[in-house]
Amino acid sequence: MLDPEKLKQDLIASGKLTAERLAEVERVARDQRISLSEALISRLMISFSDLGAACARVTGLPYVPLVGLRPSDPEAPVWMSPEFAACAHVFPIAYDPQTHVLKVAVQDAEQAAGLERSLRFLMQDSRLEFSVAPDIEMQRARERGRPGGKRSAGELAAGFARGSRWGGGKSDPRTGAPSGAAPGAKSKPGASGASGAAPAPPPRKERRPGSAAPPEPGYSEMSQSLISAVTHFVRLQFSDEPERVHGIRTCVRYCQLMASRLKFAPVQVDALVLGTWLSALDSCETVLGQFSTPYRLEEVIYPDKQRGVRAVHPRVEGLVLKLVRCYQDLKAEKPEVCRNVNLTRRELYLHWSAAPEHQQMLETFLQVLVDEEFLDKLGRSAGRILIVDPEEIALCSLAPPLISMGYDVIAMPDTRSARDILDEFKPDLILVSVDSAPDRVLWFCERLKGDAKTAGVPILAMVSPDDPQLTVKCLRAGANDYLSKPVHPELLFLKVQNHLSAAGVEVKECGVSGSLEEMSFTDMIQILSAGRRNVDLFLNSESAEGRVYIREGDVVHAVVGEQTGDAAFYALMRWKSGTFTTRQCGPLPERTIHVSTMSLLMEGSRQVDEAPEAK
Repeated sequence: MLDPEKLKQDLIASGKLTAERLAEVERVARDQRISLSEALISRLMISFSDLGAACARVTGLPYVPLVGLRPSDPEAPVWMSPEFAACAHVFPIAYDPQTHVLKVAVQDAEQAAGLERSLRFLMQDSRLEFSVAPDIEMQRARERGRPGGKRSAGELAAGFARGSRWGGGKSDPRTGAPSGAAPGAKSKPGASGASGAAPAPPPRKERRPGSAAPPEPGYSEMSQSLISAVTHFVRLQFSDEPERVHGIRTCVRYCQLMASRLKFAPVQVDALVLGTWLSALDSCETVLGQFSTPYRLEEVIYPDKQRGVRAVHPRVEGLVLKLVRCYQDLKAEKPEVCRNVNLTRRELYLHWSAAPEHQQMLETFLQVLVDEEFLDKLGRSAGRILIVDPEEIALCSLAPPLISMGYDVIAMPDTRSARDILDEFKPDLILVSVDSAPDRVLWFCERLKGDAKTAGVPILAMVSPDDPQLTVKCLRAGANDYLSKPVHPELLFLKVQNHLSAAGVEVKECGVSGSLEEMSFTDMIQILSAGRRNVDLFLNSESAEGRVYIREGDVVHAVVGEQTGDAAFYALMRWKSGTFTTRQCGPLPERTIHVSTMSLLMEGSRQVDEAPEAK
């Protein structure tokens, strides 16, 4: 959504409105619970064209007036239905069948990027070109095109699913493959060996035992695009409920970890992730009836409603999803129980109600919880530091090294914005630049030391070495110490640590250490990947040292001895003993690993099976 603060600043700077008039409109918007754009138009403060021009200046996208236009060009791709456009808060302007270009009005550049990403698997040969328009102008244009009103998720799914490359028909009841699929596309069990595996993509060529399955051409790209689109679709439904979205993401993460531990085949993992996202919708059954996939997701989402053989032998993906849901419900209702693994085991055993032969799955999930708690120390901050410096906003020179040392850092451009976040951020130490506005900084220091809530927070003033008198004034105003510009990193670290210790702030150890006997290398990588962590992992054995760089859950580089990249990672997977230490992200060397973490682990497991010797 367009940032209202940036829009207000542009309207004031361009002379279209005064700050006083904008404040009046903001009060109206809050009272009536409408957007700022709608309030501006409804009170005749500005025209559509002037408002659109302001949006264009803020976003960098061209403005195309929507007056007189109607959504859904009859020749446009069918997936851009009025229902889907309304759900995504966009407006299809025109479609050129010669160039296959669909022009779409959006509210900001971020929305354009999300739309392009989420619809990639539906677009076929089409391209998107974006312009910008205010939300109220899109709303008025949609009302002219057809009757409005908010549609349910089930109704929206119809327009969302029509253009799928799998077609809009139902799955073949015998195979679970889409109608019109190759006759040989039969369902077969996944790698876990459990009954009820997801239907597989079209059959693969025979391969020698123990070798990695070759990826089905286009399947991985298609499945990831489908998951991305469904994720975006569900998030749109809960755009006003961030806590609910966080809960769904947590459920997906646990399901992915379980899928890795149980060695699910890729098609089973995809079915589980899709089922987890779609099961969060209130009208999930309606969506499943209109949104066709070859995964038979109703068996994953509703295992207790199946009949016949599926009731006796439920899908293993459905059992995992039900187990994770039970745990999340238990944690919400009885958080104290979830602090004890034995009590958690007893409660889940009673409420999960799976057959006895599946109880090992419960033990696997409990081990996931124990391992995650062990690695959760990675998220603990060594302290909270507030930087007040306009140069830091532009150059970002101090925050990265402090973050790499484990500190939680926020940078603000001036003392006024810094005061606004003091209560929320509660810094343990403040770094403030004096040169830009010395009088305000001196007043800021005096106010902090005069307030009982912030009097104990150390203040380090960053000053020019050419003005010793200003340094003296800062110390008199309440600064605990000073740093001369340009700030020397090592001196910065030492002074930060010393002042935090003197202030009684608990010095927290960054990262975790342990042995590979406590947690295997593979399990550690799986947890870090599912949690989308940013860490550097150091490993030591009696005869070698290794290092793995992980960014946003992706393994991007590995080194052990003279080996680098994939070969180094596979060598580390064979280590069974040794120690490990995690650290916050340091400088990243040249990327040497370009495949997904799941592909790395699958190929590494194959190599370990063929060459079991370990360190």
